[in-house]
Amino acid sequence: MTDARWMNWSEIAQLARSRRVVAWGKSEWLKKALPYLPTRPAYIVDNNPHDQGNLFEDIPIRSPAVLTEEAPGAVFIVITSTSIDAISAQLMGYGLRPGADFTVSPTLRDYRVISALRGQPGLVYFSVSDPPSDAPEAGGGLYRYDLQARRAEKLVSGLCHGIVEGRNGEVYLVDDGVLGVRVLDADMRTLGAIELARGARPHGIGYCPKRHRLYVVIPAFDAIAVIDPDSGKELDRLVYSDKGARAGTPQHHPNDCCAYGDSLYSTMFSLSGNWKIGAFDGAVCEWDLDTHERRGPVVQGLWMPHTPTVIDGALHWADSMRGEVRSTSWKVLGAFHGFVRGIAFDGQLYMVGQSQHRYVGRRLGTADNISLDSGLFLLDPETKATRFHPIDGVVDINSVYVPSRARRA
Repeated sequence: MTDARWMNWSEIAQLARSRRVVAWGKSEWLKKALPYLPTRPAYIVDNNPHDQGNLFEDIPIRSPAVLTEEAPGAVFIVITSTSIDAISAQLMGYGLRPGADFTVSPTLRDYRVISALRGQPGLVYFSVSDPPSDAPEAGGGLYRYDLQARRAEKLVSGLCHGIVEGRNGEVYLVDDGVLGVRVLDADMRTLGAIELARGARPHGIGYCPKRHRLYVVIPAFDAIAVIDPDSGKELDRLVYSDKGARAGTPQHHPNDCCAYGDSLYSTMFSLSGNWKIGAFDGAVCEWDLDTHERRGPVVQGLWMPHTPTVIDGALHWADSMRGEVRSTSWKVLGAFHGFVRGIAFDGQLYMVGQSQHRYVGRRLGTADNISLDSGLFLLDPETKATRFHPIDGVVDINSVYVPSRARRA
């Protein structure tokens, strides 16, 4: 949800045109705000008792308690202190509403990003494909991460890759520990499993609500399995080329996919099927979900790409080896120093997974810094500001998931 505390000067002028303006906070931020306020503040409130009763810029300073004596709608408060969250809580304790009775000075806009990245509430889920472990905070599986408490909890132990939400809130988790796909309810409790062809080594997964079909990437067969989630049966198989069948081993290394509209978008290490000899001509390809014909490529020239996903109508993907997340062909959404895969968006911030880099030698000479850390990045798309949440005990983070019910409007 959009933070109602943040407004621009025009919006502030509209709300304050028939009310007296009160500033909260004796600070340099107030000095910067004075030229833009629609009227000079009637007074300043500040929690510091040593300032109360004095003047600042010839404006009297009073105790915040005076606000409780004002008639409803008589004043409009502009926060001019960096203690934004604490002051907001105090104002709401007086029964005042953010965006209606008070706002934060636009001169503090940088603190908007800092506040969001530092105190972001909510839960995010991520999958790990490390070997399973009995340790509660290590090894492969599905994890739930509390962004405020900065704590990870393993919910499922397994060899886990892709994760996608179904039509009714159920969750499908690729888990090679059950030789296929684990079916979970909205609380991440296991309901059952869909077994795939033996030796498929499943990775990514997509779901099409229009057709009620699952699409599971099976790299061992250079293909994508089309699955009926109700029966668990494989209905068809989308094969990248006949090159793997002729060679006797997979050649393209497809890994992830997502369904959007009538198309399926999938990533692969090599469009030509030559990654094993060092030609990493990675791509995002498109499949027609009615004819099952392969189109594209949509995007080329990628280096070990993962995580195609459509967010707000735009195709996103991770150019994993280069450490880039892109939201269009020409725009780098975020650039990191590690091996990135797993992209989720909660309506305000992006969550990007970073795995411990296993390809340091390949990046020598192409990177100024190579990160060996595993964890989650929070990324503000407007400013490119990030906050890293290290996840100890795991190596390979594959997918990042925010339930639809938890996404911000």
